[in-house]
Amino acid sequence: MGLSGWSAFGLALGIVTVVPEVAIASPVSPDELCFLQARSYSRDFGRSGRQGSTGSQGETGRDGRDREVFLDGSPMRIDLSGQDGATGEDGDEGYHADCGSQPRDIKYDLQAPDGGDGGDGGDGGDGGDGGNLTVYYTDPMQLQNLFLDASGGEGGEPGQGAEGGEGCRCRRPSWEITTCSGEPDTPEYKCETERFYCDDGRDGRSGRRGDTGEAGQPGRLVLIQRAEPLPPNNARTTLSLLEAQNGSPTLYLNRWRSQNGAATLLAPGSIVADNYREFRDRISGNFKLTWQADNPIQDFAQETVSVRLTENHTVEANFSENAWLNGSWSQQEGYSEYIVTDAFVKDEALRLLPSSLSGNQNNLTLEILDVAAKSDELTTQFLIAYRVSNRLRYEGAIPAELISREGNIFRIDIGKLPIDPEYLEVGTRAEVEITAIRAFNNHQAQQVMTLRRTLRE
Repeated sequence: MGLSGWSAFGLALGIVTVVPEVAIASPVSPDELCFLQARSYSRDFGRSGRQGSTGSQGETGRDGRDREVFLDGSPMRIDLSGQDGATGEDGDEGYHADCGSQPRDIKYDLQAPDGGDGGDGGDGGDGGDGGNLTVYYTDPMQLQNLFLDASGGEGGEPGQGAEGGEGCRCRRPSWEITTCSGEPDTPEYKCETERFYCDDGRDGRSGRRGDTGEAGQPGRLVLIQRAEPLPPNNARTTLSLLEAQNGSPTLYLNRWRSQNGAATLLAPGSIVADNYREFRDRISGNFKLTWQADNPIQDFAQETVSVRLTENHTVEANFSENAWLNGSWSQQEGYSEYIVTDAFVKDEALRLLPSSLSGNQNNLTLEILDVAAKSDELTTQFLIAYRVSNRLRYEGAIPAELISREGNIFRIDIGKLPIDPEYLEVGTRAEVEITAIRAFNNHQAQQVMTLRRTLRE
């Protein structure tokens, strides 16, 4: 179909049609090009069908309940199996297209409406997990009389995808329109015949079948070879340091081992996870704090220690953050002892106060006061960030030779740092940020201080 007919048609309607450029990767024949151009002008009629709804997912199966039993040698059957997952719902069918009436004798191609796609089937629900069984027994042979089904539930079947709706078919797949110009019976009188096409609508695609649900996991077996119920763990406690001097309450911990081959221990045909837990023993321990530091323990009255009995029969201790303690462990019969030889309250390391910034040029000096008066017990390092007009002019560690201390006052010779003299002149508005790193043996903390001053004589 030529474009001239379309131009005349568009002008007659007062419509200007712009044909978008099409990037063609390989040469096409004139007939193919004409087809592409014609299809770009095709118009729809009727209404396409809606897509069918997706089926709901099947519900997850219920987990098997956990249980505890005491064996006496009598045969016993226990069902702790998980429930199967539910089947997913089928999708809904796609809706048929609403064909309406195909327009007649029009000067453009037509596209019949498509049918709606069928809905996907819902996934099957996952199977429930099998329940766990805790077994008390005195003789391992008693286990052979126990039949256990702790299997996981099967995954639910998937829903089926639904069929797509029907697309419409063209009642007239093609037609011709003859257009004449000029006066009849004159040399200028010419007629041109064009053929137009109607493409059938597409039938909707069938929906996808859902996925089968996941099978549940089998339950686990816990074996305890004793006649009485096993008391729970009591392996942790928190004490004040003053309380810890008198010793902690007795801590208890149940210890277990992991084994494989659970089903082989039970009656034939039993279903259970292969790995099982077996009770080993119940251990106990105590903690005691012995204070041998120069600083009195009363200075740490608000501090605490959290203790935990471990699998290797020792006690771990974690002191509160504000208590900087150093010492050694001593393992005594029935308890673990921590002997404190050095102690410091962290808060007292962070009580520095910048008191003055005086001088200018290479005589600029900063003084910092140790309010807690504890500097004899600590090591101290200083870092500096020197700013003028909100711009960093110097940053780095302050060499030890530029730091002096008299009693509780540190003096830092800032003017002797490699700072451009321009930024040390009288009248300069300076910001000095000092980071103090305070250490007590293997403990360390930082304090950041900022001072803003205009430099004077």
